[in-house]
Amino acid sequence: LVRDHFPAFRCPKKQFVLEQAGVATAEGLAQCYSTSDLIVFTRWNTAVLPEDVEFHSCEHEYVQGIFTYPMYNASETIHWHLNFANRDLFVAYGGSLYAQDEMQVLEHPILGSVREKIAAIGKERMSFIVSTINSGVDAEVMIERKIQENPDWERGFNTYTMENNTATPILIQGADRKLVVAVDRNLRQGREDGLYGNQFARASTGTIKKALTVFPDDVSCEQRQRTNLIAMEAPTGGYGKYNSRTILAILQTAVSGFQAAVIQTRKTNDSADCVIHTGHWGTGAYGGNRVLMATLQLIAAEIAGVRKLVFYTFDSAGTREYKKALDIKSTIVTSELMNIYIIANKLGQAGFNWGFSDGN
Repeated sequence: LVRDHFPAFRCPKKQFVLEQAGVATAEGLAQCYSTSDLIVFTRWNTAVLPEDVEFHSCEHEYVQGIFTYPMYNASETIHWHLNFANRDLFVAYGGSLYAQDEMQVLEHPILGSVREKIAAIGKERMSFIVSTINSGVDAEVMIERKIQENPDWERGFNTYTMENNTATPILIQGADRKLVVAVDRNLRQGREDGLYGNQFARASTGTIKKALTVFPDDVSCEQRQRTNLIAMEAPTGGYGKYNSRTILAILQTAVSGFQAAVIQTRKTNDSADCVIHTGHWGTGAYGGNRVLMATLQLIAAEIAGVRKLVFYTFDSAGTREYKKALDIKSTIVTSELMNIYIIANKLGQAGFNWGFSDGN
């Protein structure tokens, strides 16, 4: 994968980080994996929510800070981290921006290879379709035959986490986290404004180097677990008050991604519980309401059957908003079986307003 589809990091600062980590070449990145390692890519349909939904017990925990990737016993739990995705998965990973989506790809460089491989398949598929149609032969028959020969040519095998305004979450399993760049404010290390978002490209390589931690190669996974991701896109471009229809669509998206992780956890180990790590999804560049988006994730986790939801609040303000969401969830979800439209209407009547993009 990495030799045939090496990530295309165009940003010089990101290229510098990869060089410091020893993974700026295909051979260097390949050293992080054994020949038997698998990267599992699955793309899921939107979950169908019944009118009356059942709620399951879910443990809730919060961490004031950014994502951590803790070790865990894979015989008991499988952990997943949310990717705050664009509708086109990892579309801006190679550029200068360093927000949550781009951070995950730089920390797990093989994710860039995943995108490059699927994009290459898409281009090859489209080229074949165009040339077949132009040749005058029976295009449908030829295309169907090609798909039978190569299942990767299925139309659904693409990088879209949202298609035709419908959620199609993507799950990726088995990515090695090779490095981390601290993005918090730290005057002693020259990070007066931190390194998050657009600040990364403005920083000097010296400042970035001080913020960089490189992890040793760990092919046996004895020092760190491989990362599993749930990539799903939040709504964007809203203004004014949220209506119940938008709230229901957000809830359906979150349930779709979380439920996919629960199913994939059982496929990986049918005796393991699903643990999801998330945060203020869709509230930065997309301008979503932090309290509402957190509330909907808390509700979605209980509908999907997630065993534990770990919420990263970023800062003290984020923690207050999370706690408010937890209180709202407790007042909304009052029984094990509830009407989904009543839930959406109650949240719609609460008067949540859209925020504004933070430019990251």
